Amino acid sequence: MNTSKNIWFSVICSFIFLAAFDAQATTVNYTLDDVFLADGQQIFGAFDWTYSVGDFGGGSGAFTALGIPYTIFSLAAGNLKTDIQSDSVEISGNGNFHDIGLDISLKLSQPFTPTQSASIDLGLSFFECCGNGFKDQPFQSGSIVPSTVLAGDFDADGDVDGLDFLKWQRGEVSNSPNASDLAAWEANYGTFAPLSAATNAMPEPSAVLLGVMASLAGISFRRRS
Repeated sequence: MNTSKNIWFSVICSFIFLAAFDAQATTVNYTLDDVFLADGQQIFGAFDWTYSVGDFGGGSGAFTALGIPYTIFSLAAGNLKTDIQSDSVEISGNGNFHDIGLDISLKLSQPFTPTQSASIDLGLSFFECCGNGFKDQPFQSGSIVPSTVLAGDFDADGDVDGLDFLKWQRGEVSNSPNASDLAAWEANYGTFAPLSAATNAMPEPSAVLLGVMASLAGISFRRRS
């Protein structure tokens, strides 16, 4: 019986540790907005950026949708290689498809954040496609935009509360303390983003712990019965 209890205790402790760790992970969705080439062709796309609280720049990104003109490349075909950083997006052909010719570099004028867009640096970004410079050209516009972020939700946790005001007061939003950000916070104070909103935070450790304790209580009750 003691051995069984020890096993249960070890499993539950491991679950609590992992849950508390995962609770700090947050995902924000972004879209490629008005990314147009010089000839008017557009690149469409969306990606998820997952990071640990306190280390946004150290997160990782993965495309969920991507459309590139002129090419046979697509996410579904598995012939694309992508590398997303908080200040750049690189796209190229994957494996044998690299020789067909595709090299896209979107350099950003500043890193994107959970609540702020980032414009593409038109001078540093480039589009090379289809071999022998057949479609090589610069970009004429574009930015990386967080999807459905609630205005005033400066910590991107899905609601507008006092913690967001503290971030604004400390100058921790990308546009350091200004009247428009404060107005957005005041207008949405006490509101929550819809379930389909871009930012999806994992449950807080305390909530996970309460759930585990409730399960333990149920197990203990059934044993006594």
